[in-house]
Amino acid sequence: MDVLGKNIDPKEVRSLFDGYIKAVSVEGADMDLGGVLQFAKQSRAAGGILSNRFLTMTAPGLARDMGDAQLGTSLASGLAQNIGHEGLEGNPAGVWLARRSG
Repeated sequence: MDVLGKNIDPKEVRSLFDGYIKAVSVEGADMDLGGVLQFAKQSRAAGGILSNRFLTMTAPGLARDMGDAQLGTSLASGLAQNIGHEGLEGNPAGVWLARRSG
């Protein structure tokens, strides 16, 4: 959670832990905390703007299909492409992503 910047509010931390436990019950033994850490590290700035709902409901399934590191890299590349290749002027999505990613 430190890597994603999600450890500030205790309620948010509890929500993410609850979501992780539910995801483990669905995904089974294939999902481990080491893989989640690998995903978080590879996602870089994109990890900080992901919603808790995405992290607990969508990311576990995608990570099992793509692999933890590949999912993180894909999200980071998508953010970089949105910010780097699209001009920020006149592009509200690019401006929003740039502000959210620092």
